[in-house]
Amino acid sequence: MTKLTEDLATITFPFDLFSGVSIVIEELKNKGFEYSHLTHSRTEVLTFTSQEQEIDVSVEKENLLIKQYSINGGARKLIVIYVVKPTQRNFKLVQV
Repeated sequence: MTKLTEDLATITFPFDLFSGVSIVIEELKNKGFEYSHLTHSRTEVLTFTSQEQEIDVSVEKENLLIKQYSINGGARKLIVIYVVKPTQRNFKLVQV
C-alpha cells in the first residue's frame, strides 16, 4: 500500500470525491485486488489488478469513472463501467 499512498499524494482530488475514492479503494482491497500503478493522461487513472481482472479508476472533475475488465491471455475485455458521484457513499463491484 505504500506505493498507492505515494501515488495518491500526487493527485488533486475534488473535495467531494475524496471519500468516494476511499470507499472504492477499500472495496477493491476487500475483493482481492492489488494496486498496480498510476497513469497520467487526460485524467489520473489508478489501476488495480487481480488474477483474472483489472480495474481502472479515473479521477474526473465531477466523478470517479471505474472500468472493470476481464483479462484472458493478456487481452482485456470490458465487463462494466461504473460512475461514482460525490453524493454516493456506497460502492459495490458488479462483477467479481
